[in-house]
Amino acid sequence: MWTMITAFILNAVLDPVFIFLLDLGVRGAALATLASQIAAISLYIAHFAKIRGVILVRMSHVSLGAGRIRQLAFIGAPASATSILSAIAVMLLNRAAAPFGDESIAAVGIAVQILTIGALPITGFCIGSQAILGFSWGARNFARVLKAAKFMLSITVASSIAYSAAVVIFARPLVRLFSDSDKVTEIAVSTCIVFHLFLDCLALRVL
Repeated sequence: MWTMITAFILNAVLDPVFIFLLDLGVRGAALATLASQIAAISLYIAHFAKIRGVILVRMSHVSLGAGRIRQLAFIGAPASATSILSAIAVMLLNRAAAPFGDESIAAVGIAVQILTIGALPITGFCIGSQAILGFSWGARNFARVLKAAKFMLSITVASSIAYSAAVVIFARPLVRLFSDSDKVTEIAVSTCIVFHLFLDCLALRVL
């Protein structure tokens, strides 16, 4: 979660720097995203290389058997499809903003990053709860599965509503943390408000 948060914050900070300070326009937005993703990959590699987590990764652990690949593909298909669709959505969003100028692209980028920062804890909470859901499902304790799912629903929806309300109320000072351009701020504030009206839908989708 901290790696993802770091990458998104870095992306949001680099967007105005590359787009306006270095005058790279749309190319600057792409470079900011690329730099933040490289930083994220580097943090992941450092995490596993130093064995800071509970998972030890070695090449000797990798199996290319057809049965194993089929299992991984089956389990990973929903997450892969979600990631692919999210990337396409961001691409279409930037493409829609491009005709309105660099300020619109930067503003949309800021709004997306603020939205993502609020979504990360929700995603992390749901990922962390998979162990409880999986154990209960495997034990055929469906009452516990339902109880856990209801608890998760209440937490994710409540937190998403609280975060959305905070962003809507404090949209301008939040945007100002990422840009000092008046035009970018005006566009980003309205974009943030519209985006965060539907954050609870994201909570339901992640759950």
